[in-house]
Amino acid sequence: MRKILLLQILLTLTAPAFAQRIEPLKQERTTPAVRVFKAARDAVVNISSTRVVKTSLGFFGGMEEDDNIFQSPFTRDVPVQSLGSGFIIHPDGYIVTNEHVVRKAMKISVITADGKSHDADVIATDPRHDLAMLKMSPPEGKQLPALPLGRSDDLMIGETVIAIGNPKGLQHSVTAGVISALDRELEFGRDVRYTGLIQMDAPINPGNSGGPLLNVNAQVIGINTAIRPDAQGIGFAIAIDDFTKDLPSLLDVARLHRVILGMAVEQQQRAGQNEVVVAKVDEDGPAAAAGVKAGRVVSRVDDQEVATLADFYIYLLGKRAGQELRVTTLAGTQPREFSIRLAERPRPDGASLARQKLGLGLQVITPELANRLSLPTDRGLLVTEVTDAGPAQQTGIHVHDVLFQLGQSYTTSLDDLGGALEDVHAGQTLRIGIIRGRIRAWGDIKTGDSPAPAPPAGPSEPVPTASAL
Repeated sequence: MRKILLLQILLTLTAPAFAQRIEPLKQERTTPAVRVFKAARDAVVNISSTRVVKTSLGFFGGMEEDDNIFQSPFTRDVPVQSLGSGFIIHPDGYIVTNEHVVRKAMKISVITADGKSHDADVIATDPRHDLAMLKMSPPEGKQLPALPLGRSDDLMIGETVIAIGNPKGLQHSVTAGVISALDRELEFGRDVRYTGLIQMDAPINPGNSGGPLLNVNAQVIGINTAIRPDAQGIGFAIAIDDFTKDLPSLLDVARLHRVILGMAVEQQQRAGQNEVVVAKVDEDGPAAAAGVKAGRVVSRVDDQEVATLADFYIYLLGKRAGQELRVTTLAGTQPREFSIRLAERPRPDGASLARQKLGLGLQVITPELANRLSLPTDRGLLVTEVTDAGPAQQTGIHVHDVLFQLGQSYTTSLDDLGGALEDVHAGQTLRIGIIRGRIRAWGDIKTGDSPAPAPPAGPSEPVPTASAL
């Protein structure tokens, strides 16, 4: 009997391990990060830009010429590929990214979620806030997905956030974390300081710059911009409310599409909620003609609900002169709809304004001209004349420089330049971007206001010189 009992105990101790198997839990695997990625991925793009860097050949290999205090007589131009991220905010192909992602870029390509590459142009930039607006053309017959913009004035420390981007070229990577702190301030070299930043621990790396930081509702609440390289898990994003405040200048519909609405709006907060309010109505403008009054809350444009300033300006991007815009406003709780016929803003004479306010003669660059003169770009405005003692000469601009930016606007035509100069007064200081040889550089130019000299008779034809190009 004792032997049988011992045998039973041994059999129990040596029972197969599978008898102790733990049953899997029946938990929901779809987390907030999964849901946000599925909802947002198609509106996130990867940005590839090519810039040419002039390097000096020294004893320690190549270095950028600007960083080499011991200037070498031996230099070479090296194409450098830069990677970043961005996101679509309008189905017509308007894209938000960081200014530093496209700075010095000679060519910009946008890679959408389907892996296809598209050329893109810079519409406007704001280096003070590290913001840039790009424009790509949607594929024929296709409407691009666009991300909704949220708000950042109600963010909570510890709130879950999700980042999507292109770190180290690894397309559409997603990370998640929490908001670690708010209203951070960072310095980047001399005179460059960003304030009001969101600090989070969602891992981001080089290449994430310009990508969206999203809440659990797949709304953009920040734009990823920087990390602390001497630490782990310390990343920073530009608060989306700061981007929204910049929208009227980045998306200047009157400049981009020559449309006159005749009213200005601003975002206010009442009872903890954002409201878009008519701040000003031009007496002789289309809005006044339709009966719109200042002080009323804008609730809808056409059939689009308006909750933020971004909703209003982004919707206007799809409108053109001559079209009707239905604006619904509220006085208390009473809605009233106005039908506004958008007027066309006359195009200024960009060539005349450039001579008058900058002291420059300019010619639009064509691919044929760029090829004939061996220019580093086939877009932009070629400097053909610099007025003696004028603003351009005092700034150091030379004949055969290429002008590509003025103020926040990138300029590829005289119409673009006219739009950038039409409201500029004498003595105003503007940021100016030029290409000389294969180097892109920026400076400040103080505008003048002298009578425009008559342009030279006949077509302006620059004469190529080896030293200038």
